[in-house]
Amino acid sequence: VQTCALPIFIFGGLLDNVPLSVGGYIKKSTNEEINLDEAWFEEKGFTVFPRYSPVVAWTGRYILIYGGLALTEDLRVTSVNDGFVIELETGNAWKMNSDFSPSWATQGVWSGEYLIIWGGYKVNYTTFYSEVSGINTGAIFDPSTNRDRKSTRLNSSHLVISYAVFCLKK
Repeated sequence: VQTCALPIFIFGGLLDNVPLSVGGYIKKSTNEEINLDEAWFEEKGFTVFPRYSPVVAWTGRYILIYGGLALTEDLRVTSVNDGFVIELETGNAWKMNSDFSPSWATQGVWSGEYLIIWGGYKVNYTTFYSEVSGINTGAIFDPSTNRDRKSTRLNSSHLVISYAVFCLKK
């Protein structure tokens, strides 16, 4: 049997090719299972789109989830442009106050202070087929203020990067 020092957190994914907006985690201090379903998010004051393939970061205090893919009411795949923050120990949760581009396959990293995201794809549908366009910009999200800022230093001529490595100086 292995033990895990980090909280166990599961959210979203696919079931029978349909994105999920449910999940859960185990509260470390009490070993209590917390179910994350639509009612839990509504109790916190917001709705969460079912999604898969989002950016997920663990800060040591918060789980940050942004973007991903979802299905529209007419069952077309689209990229999601929202995110949310869950403080696992207290059970507090809120929507990210962010202005990121809707994105899927976006890269993200937790810097120790900020969530840095960059690139990915935006998926839109025209009448007959999907349009996928690359995103070559990034943003920095600060969970302590629930604000983001676009970064001109994160712009690049590269549309999509499979993996990003960030070196940060303090």
